[in-house]
Amino acid sequence: MYILLCTCLQNDLFESAPPLLAVLVSSSNTPADPHIELQIHSQKLRYNLQGIIYFGHTHFTAQYIDNKHNAWFHDGLTLEHNAKYEGNIHEIDLADGPNDQIPELYIYTIQM
Repeated sequence: MYILLCTCLQNDLFESAPPLLAVLVSSSNTPADPHIELQIHSQKLRYNLQGIIYFGHTHFTAQYIDNKHNAWFHDGLTLEHNAKYEGNIHEIDLADGPNDQIPELYIYTIQM
């Protein structure tokens, strides 16, 4: 169980590290960061960007980031069960999604 201990002073304190973080960014225009760090007690933990959910043109699409930092685009309406290689996340712009879609959610997983 992951217990949120405090939301005072706009800081969130976790008792233990959640394996996955979903960061809602749809109304904030916040760029994706390939890595974020959280401090749980005295331990700093690194989370890696694993996916971005986009919205636009009345449906959602996604980019999946693999362990080699390569981004793969998926749109079920056009690609069905396939994903299209987009490039390394350090070389492509993640601020705007494919087809001018807006990022809605960033998915981070803890680095093991």
